[in-house]
Amino acid sequence: MFGQQDAVEAIRQTDVRFQNVRQDFLLWDTLRVGANVPLNVSGWYADFISMLADSDRFSFFNQRSESEAHTTYTNMKKKGGLDWPIIITDVGIGFYYPDPINTDMFDGDRASSKLFKEMAMAHTNCSLFVGGADHKILSFVPEMAPYGFGPAGNQVSGDTLSYSSVMTNGLPDGGNRFWFTNQAIPLPRDTALNIDWTLEKAMRDLLTAMEAPKPIVFSTGSYANEVMVRICFRGLREVQQLGNMTR
Repeated sequence: MFGQQDAVEAIRQTDVRFQNVRQDFLLWDTLRVGANVPLNVSGWYADFISMLADSDRFSFFNQRSESEAHTTYTNMKKKGGLDWPIIITDVGIGFYYPDPINTDMFDGDRASSKLFKEMAMAHTNCSLFVGGADHKILSFVPEMAPYGFGPAGNQVSGDTLSYSSVMTNGLPDGGNRFWFTNQAIPLPRDTALNIDWTLEKAMRDLLTAMEAPKPIVFSTGSYANEVMVRICFRGLREVQQLGNMTR
């Protein structure tokens, strides 16, 4: 009868090697601004005033962990480096500001959603660092790196897609991203990784005028509005083959 000892001996004799396999993978992180945002998470703010008082440069992928911010907002297990070897193929940055167009608000409040997204795309810039602050491998303006996911806009009427309410950073098509077409970026485990998002004066002036995301008032109550900026990498990670794992 073929028993446990026989199975162990069979593996030993064939000299089976433990090996990594590659899986499709997404890595994301989110900056949040709003009245109900938890302030104990690094880089999250109650309003634009406190955000601007803190800095004009905000970092992603080295500020928040999944246990602090929860998986919806980041899947970084730790702040100091990558949990797996990964190969980055593309990157995108998205901007979220719920559109208050259907509520009774001032014209400036109605414009906030559109202005925030349009200005953030054109009057901010991003720098990608790996392995430390001395190794910048990419600079880009957000409009050059569409997010590729999420809603395209609010359809007012009819059967065709309408963009009259919400402006977005690219259509929700997975191909609408910044692709490292010359060479994907392979990074070993525990490599430091971060993107710095920097606001220019025009963007800071807009946020100062807006002061804070305004609550949206409905007939049955109000919603504490919230702004989010999310950056997402896509690529492959290397993990140990299922059924063939070891430390």
